[in-house]
Amino acid sequence: MLYILMLFATLTFGPVLGAQAFSLNCGSAKGFQSHGRSLDVRTQGRWEALGFGHARLNYELSYGIDCTGAGSCWAAARTSGGGVIANPDYKPQRYQNYQQFALDTMDHVQQSFLLLPESVPPKAGSFPAYLMLTSVHGTYGATVPLQCQGEPVKTLSSSTSENALSEIARADRIIQVDYNFPHIRLQADAAALQKQIEAGPDDQVSVSQATQLALAVILDDFEPIEAPLNIAADGWASTHEQRLTGHLTREQKHDIRLYLREQMQSEKTTLSLYLGSTVQGQIYPPEQGENTQDNWIFVLRVPTLSDHLYWVIVDRKGKAAPYLYGFN
Repeated sequence: MLYILMLFATLTFGPVLGAQAFSLNCGSAKGFQSHGRSLDVRTQGRWEALGFGHARLNYELSYGIDCTGAGSCWAAARTSGGGVIANPDYKPQRYQNYQQFALDTMDHVQQSFLLLPESVPPKAGSFPAYLMLTSVHGTYGATVPLQCQGEPVKTLSSSTSENALSEIARADRIIQVDYNFPHIRLQADAAALQKQIEAGPDDQVSVSQATQLALAVILDDFEPIEAPLNIAADGWASTHEQRLTGHLTREQKHDIRLYLREQMQSEKTTLSLYLGSTVQGQIYPPEQGENTQDNWIFVLRVPTLSDHLYWVIVDRKGKAAPYLYGFN
């Protein structure tokens, strides 16, 4: 097993302005071995800093493992993930200044993590990264050094909005493609949104950027008592016959995040933009009274999880960190 000393390092809690996005193409050195076993790893994808310490990763990963050291037990697998969020709970001491992404489940691997630098030079180019495998075939773990090539790419969401329909379309692409929730569309009154856009010419955060931040908070934040992840924790514990006793472990948080993603895949899940009025009785004003002039306000429902309403508040000026809360 791979043992890791943990350290809570300081994250860059910057605003959304100037957020970076990179394409990445990484691979392990030819002939790399761990515990006498050969490992060949290749990953590519898109990594985007969203601001306020949040970063998103979309990836494809393939690996091959000579699990006996003699070539008689070669295991190969391929996996992909959408909208994987950098997890501040994971800060290995020996890899300071890296952010750790908990990857989706892979065949023969108990857990896997991709470590990418918290900051990349503006021109990117070549940079190191690591793949961490906690257990392969139940017998050993490995840390695989990777060499990456990265190129800056333009974000598809503009820093300011001009057209409501375009912003809703961008938001839908982010939800369905970047975060891999194909059944969810942003419910928003286009006419009301257009008025909001025209009334806020100084906005620094577009609706599509706010959508990215809202989903990052939903999938990452355990702090509020009635956050979706805390409600998911109860459902996960009941489903897996686990008993939760106060502080959640790293492994539990990882599994609960996956459980929430599974529940959100339901066609009953809705994400709506509150613009000052209800829509078909489904979009409710925020419980704490935040206004639409200063904030983009999202309303999340996950009926397969509970009957809670969740609000995510994103500052339209991009100065204050987004936050969420729930109400039952």
